[in-house]
Amino acid sequence: MIKKTVLTQHKSPQNIRFTKTIIFDLSGVLLIKKDATHMLADTQSTSPMLVVNFVETLALLKACKASGHKLFVLSNLSVAKYELIKQEPQIASLFSFFDDIVISEMTPYEKPDAQIFTYFCEQYNLQPSECIFIDDKQDNLDGAQAACINKTILCSNFDLQHVKNELVSYGILRQSQALELNIPTGQA
Repeated sequence: MIKKTVLTQHKSPQNIRFTKTIIFDLSGVLLIKKDATHMLADTQSTSPMLVVNFVETLALLKACKASGHKLFVLSNLSVAKYELIKQEPQIASLFSFFDDIVISEMTPYEKPDAQIFTYFCEQYNLQPSECIFIDDKQDNLDGAQAACINKTILCSNFDLQHVKNELVSYGILRQSQALELNIPTGQA
């Protein structure tokens, strides 16, 4: 006797949110302040910052974008510094992956104030529960969590390998994508 199996479609509970947006800090996560050695090595550049692990950062941003996520920057850099760094070709190529770049000086708030995250989400019609925030300072992550952005990643020493692993654990990247990235651990 053959039993007829009825397959039912399982619905996800309404309160489970999937990450749709990744918010990066700039200084300390993607960029580093130039020291005297860097300035002497590249006298043509007027940018006070440079990209750490350019190839790996580029690969990470491509993978996140290819997975269908919105990418944003939320930075406490000054507008003047931002205007300088966006002229740098490597930095500009990274910026092309972002849906927008928000400099806190252009808002009523500044990180780590939780209100900047609420303001940011309201401006872009984002649900905090559908966002992840990556920063190199714990107080900024605490501010994001106070604004209900519960998925956060502490990126210290430019450790993109850690960021990649956390993105896999949050389901943002698949393990197969992560293996293709070949990102070294913390090289500043």
